[in-house]
Amino acid sequence: MTRAELQDLWGEALRSEEQAPEKYEQLATAIMKVYESGDRRFREHIKNRFGRVSKHTGQFFDPDNFDIPMARAFIADETGFAGWGELIFYIEGPTERSVPILFHYAIAALWRGDFTSLEIAVGGPERFDDQIKDWFGKGYFKKEQETMNEAFAAACMLGHAPSVAPHAAAP
Repeated sequence: MTRAELQDLWGEALRSEEQAPEKYEQLATAIMKVYESGDRRFREHIKNRFGRVSKHTGQFFDPDNFDIPMARAFIADETGFAGWGELIFYIEGPTERSVPILFHYAIAALWRGDFTSLEIAVGGPERFDDQIKDWFGKGYFKKEQETMNEAFAAACMLGHAPSVAPHAAAP
């Protein structure tokens, strides 16, 4: 498993219409494999994020013994959940879901200032504008005014002028 393959798998899991815990288990295994592959850049990415991940999820991080619980905690935090159990509960309870998991991820990515990862997760630069406008049209930002402001900033920083139009029209 390469970092590029992991990135594709991550995006597919987040964008999938049919959410299932198995997809995220597969993702956790893939994260562990890329970490174990010795990919220096990926290992640094995980190490840099794990202080926040540990704080939010309570999962201890051991850089020499990276395992599935650590990968799960990383996924949970990246998607805006306090832990793996909360993420799985959200996935398994579609009647409880008010927004797609990709939007949850977007909120977390925007608050991390991780605009490029958000752009990649929604399907790349060619999908960014349509995705932001779709979320705006569905009212997902109504209870997330500060997040909408962050989406506006991300659109500006990434050069996505069409995404800015809905924000400019908002009251």
